[in-house]
Amino acid sequence: MSNVSMNPGRKFTVMAMLVAAVALTAAPAVVHGVWSRRWRDPADMSAAARSVEGFPTQFGDWKQHGEDETMPEEALRELRCAGYINRHYVNQKLGREVTVLLMVGQSGPLVRHPPEICYGNRANEFMQKPLNVDVKSPDAREHTFRFLRYKNPGVASGEFSVCYGWSANGTWDVPEYPRLKFGGEPLLYKLQVLTSDPVPHDGNLPLATTKFMDEFLPLLRDRLQTARDRKSTRLNSSHI
Repeated sequence: MSNVSMNPGRKFTVMAMLVAAVALTAAPAVVHGVWSRRWRDPADMSAAARSVEGFPTQFGDWKQHGEDETMPEEALRELRCAGYINRHYVNQKLGREVTVLLMVGQSGPLVRHPPEICYGNRANEFMQKPLNVDVKSPDAREHTFRFLRYKNPGVASGEFSVCYGWSANGTWDVPEYPRLKFGGEPLLYKLQVLTSDPVPHDGNLPLATTKFMDEFLPLLRDRLQTARDRKSTRLNSSHI
């Protein structure tokens, strides 16, 4: 048997190729493990769904008008939505109206379907370029939402706006790459607020949206925090 030696340069090249091969093989498995939450504690999705679906029908100056609207089963399956509310709220003092869609479910499907896709597939026309708007709620939380303004010739009101964002912890955001930021979360919330309220001359959010966010966001954050605290208490109790 011949004894073949390998020069240092070739050894380095082979080792580099082996390391690269291992990295390329392992990386997809790691990414899939994160996205499928294989290596994370399973979220209490049922509790999160109950917290969303049990959101008050009246709070502050806002009161639900009419019954909850039902989403198509096909949409729920595609979005992997565990729980949601689709409601119409009216401000009892100002008479302003909003329609709210709040969902909770797996992070992957929820970030793959931004409202631009949904409303863009209908007879709607953009009235302005989508904008990211910073919102500071009364509880001192800073959020970022995306503001869309549409015109639909077939609708009586003609114009409407949609403000939306995602959250895993009560702070809302619309990152440039939502799948990178939220993809590893065990569960995710998605919020859309629609109104036909006119846009102010300064280009800010409609008054209906601003007033609703002021009262809705802190209350929602408290409910989400309560749900997380209950889960943490149950987990700690199970280890005693």
